[in-house]
Amino acid sequence: MLMNQNNSPEITPNIQPLEKKTPGLKKSIKSETTKNYFSRLDFSEQNDFSGGSQKRKGLKLALWTWASAAVDHLMIFGTSCLFLLIGTFVLQKSAQIAVTYQMLGSSAAVIYFVISISYFVLFRIFLGATMGEYSCGLRLGQPTERMNKTYSARIIIRTLYITATGIVILPLLSVLFKKDIAGQFSGVSIYSLK
Repeated sequence: MLMNQNNSPEITPNIQPLEKKTPGLKKSIKSETTKNYFSRLDFSEQNDFSGGSQKRKGLKLALWTWASAAVDHLMIFGTSCLFLLIGTFVLQKSAQIAVTYQMLGSSAAVIYFVISISYFVLFRIFLGATMGEYSCGLRLGQPTERMNKTYSARIIIRTLYITATGIVILPLLSVLFKKDIAGQFSGVSIYSLK
């Protein structure tokens, strides 16, 4: 025992490394942790995205596309109403006094159109999917396609093509023919994660 300056005994702990006490414990924990970590990173096995729409094909996939579009258009409608409300506060006048109903309707249509195009293009390019597609387990394009330089242009073409055909006509034809018609024209098809 060692004595320090106060004449009290100095206590030195007898620390043994963990490996000496339990030699196999550290290796098994490390291998299990590494195994679990890499299994979570394996993209193709986690969500069946690499093979495209494994379970939802044809009519089923087209109907899920309609469900995702309903969610998306509810988001767009809510955002458009919010912008119209903000516009009336900025003008500091009531919507009934400031504009006629015809002007309100045309400005609402323009706002809805601009927000719709922006929503679909920006969400798909920067986040990979819109909120409706994400909630329904749908994605546009394979992960390798999304890294391509022309992906953004193809997303814009697909969105404008659907909008130019009246938003409802092309998806309705896709349901009838059980194919992603917009995907065939634009080069970016919709895939199911489930």
